[in-house]
Amino acid sequence: MPCSVRRYNPAFRGAAPDEAALYRSGRLHSHQEVRSRETRLPTISILRSFCFMDMALHCPACSVDYRIMERHFGCPKTAPDAEHVLRQVHRARPEVELWRQAWEDGERGSFRVFRNAFSSHLLAGEQGYLAHLEGLNDNLMRYEGLTFEATALFAAGPIARAIGHDGPLLAKDETANIAGSNKSRHFMGSLLYLEAHRRLSGSEAKTPLAVHGSGDEALAAAVVARAGEYPLHCFVPADLNPDTEEALRSQGAFIEKIARQTGETGDPCYRAFRNAVAEREFIPFACSGPDNWSSIEGGRSLGYELALQLAEAGIVLDHLVLQVGGGAFARAAIEAMESCREWGLLDTLPRFHVVQPAASFPFVRCHALLLAHVADAAGLSFDLEYDIDSDPEDETAILREFLDEESAQVADVAAFAAERFATEEVQRVLARAVANPSGFMWPWDAGTPHSSAAGMLDAVPHDWFYLAAGVLRTGGVPVIAPEETIAAARGLVSAHTIVSASATGSAGLAGLMTLKQQGHVQGKDAAGIVLTSLAST
Repeated sequence: MPCSVRRYNPAFRGAAPDEAALYRSGRLHSHQEVRSRETRLPTISILRSFCFMDMALHCPACSVDYRIMERHFGCPKTAPDAEHVLRQVHRARPEVELWRQAWEDGERGSFRVFRNAFSSHLLAGEQGYLAHLEGLNDNLMRYEGLTFEATALFAAGPIARAIGHDGPLLAKDETANIAGSNKSRHFMGSLLYLEAHRRLSGSEAKTPLAVHGSGDEALAAAVVARAGEYPLHCFVPADLNPDTEEALRSQGAFIEKIARQTGETGDPCYRAFRNAVAEREFIPFACSGPDNWSSIEGGRSLGYELALQLAEAGIVLDHLVLQVGGGAFARAAIEAMESCREWGLLDTLPRFHVVQPAASFPFVRCHALLLAHVADAAGLSFDLEYDIDSDPEDETAILREFLDEESAQVADVAAFAAERFATEEVQRVLARAVANPSGFMWPWDAGTPHSSAAGMLDAVPHDWFYLAAGVLRTGGVPVIAPEETIAAARGLVSAHTIVSASATGSAGLAGLMTLKQQGHVQGKDAAGIVLTSLAST
């Protein structure tokens, strides 16, 4: 029977003219059309103004490309009535042959190897970019004892055998990265972008940066901000862990504690962060694309690395399982690998799956609603009845029961969405999500969440839209990992590798275990996970 999702706004049942323009333009497609050129990215200033046209920032709600030489962090027309989020668009193909050559020559510096894909390189030019990068690397080496180097991709055979998986299992270890997590990549991309624009403007001043959250994100921001010699204000929970507070202060960060008010929904730290950006004119140094698109650019370095490592090893992944809290990590990795497919570095893409803990899964809920709309448009069976206006905990229980019992329907509609991604049936749904985001994504409201994977409890995955598009395009399936599976996954990583990953960091494995249980991953399939963060000591 067809699905039923109540509070379905009839105004969006047929695509309005602006929606139609969105999907006809192709701008909602995960793969942007690339006009390939053989011209090397500029290394001399006479070419730079011409090459600024080779990159842009696209907003799906505005259906506008903003110029890269104008300093934007978020869409300048951001409004709550539509999904305004910038995505980097490469109009010219970067010379990925230079990546291969550098890799073969032994270069492993992430922000050196892939520099011709970064906006900061385009803005600063070859010499300016490298000079700035070396200055940051010198400070990172002085303070942290390491710089951004490619992290290891290794065969996790013992873990595969422990979970009964007969196919290859590869794991990428981000725990050895700056500040012990993948988060630092995002902030490095933002800092390079910010500094390129500051130097273009001739300004000597370094405007204070603002970040929200605690744990991995705040610490990574503090480490990178210190390397760039920028003041950083951290908007953190009032009950911030004392060890984390001490670590942040040791990096020179200013701590601003935010208490949650009775009955308050959403993230009070995020609201305080946005107020500081608006009222105190701080720069949004956030690991979320809607607040600062360049954080996604920095995070893409992980996906570029993974693509290059897979190509070098001659391995084709069938599945890549990524953990989701705020969504920036998964979105960036997916976008990077999509680009590598477009640019000829990868022949095929894996199915991109994501996992959230049972305590809080707003992205899984959002994806299910998107599939419901796709199924409705295509006349496919999807027996989900979800009333957005009813009790959130009751509706969440209904959703979980449906996902557990009707995994075959989920797989069928996901496969249909992948096969028909470029057609109206799917593109109209994405256009509807852009025009009416609150019908698909809203803050988690089914109780106060608690999980050992605390880094995945974001009330809203701010990067949900492009993440959802990437998952839909490949037929991926978001899953909910029970707390016991998250604990088991962490134990397996600890028992079978030398990596000391946190519960959040090893949650991709929990997702893989859940996917196998639900039949979405078969025994001989090649699967990949990312161990994103170091366990606290």
